[in-house]
Amino acid sequence: MISDDYKKQLNEVHTGRRPDKKWGTTGARNIGDEVVKYLEHRRGWIKTVLDFGAGQCSLEKYVKDKAVDVRVNWTNYDPGIPELSALPEGKFDLICSSDVMEHVEPEMVDETIQWQKDHAERGLLIMIACSECGLKLPDGRNAHLTVQEPKWWWDKYECDQWQIIFAADCVQMRRGNLAPHAIIMLEKRGS
Repeated sequence: MISDDYKKQLNEVHTGRRPDKKWGTTGARNIGDEVVKYLEHRRGWIKTVLDFGAGQCSLEKYVKDKAVDVRVNWTNYDPGIPELSALPEGKFDLICSSDVMEHVEPEMVDETIQWQKDHAERGLLIMIACSECGLKLPDGRNAHLTVQEPKWWWDKYECDQWQIIFAADCVQMRRGNLAPHAIIMLEKRGS
């Protein structure tokens, strides 16, 4: 799902940033409230969560602080952070991902989405940036490697086994500019 060269570049970007400019701190801001509501609404149904592209684990911290009477086992994965870079095994009731899929190498998008679908037992909650960003990789490419319209992403995720229960084409303030995003919530059919 990630080439060795790209993983090396991500590690360079992470280690080369100022301590106050850590990558991967927006999960809570981007989808924290949605994850809390989903877990509270599905209390007892969702017992395991994977944050796919967890960064600094802000989403886990936010959810554990805000969710009322929700107990879940939480796993964080991020290939650009050495201590979180081992791809988790097993299945998870819910897989969340905030501003991650646009960083996936274009030739790895289908494989990555399939991995998410294969490892999610009940739900997927995904937010994807749909424009370039201001960060460059060491090789000069924009850090958002796969920039597509929201509908393109929706079509990639929807299939016979998965049903979109919510999709939105939205804009979000990013560093003083409005940036387009796709939000997708899916549930496995028959779960």
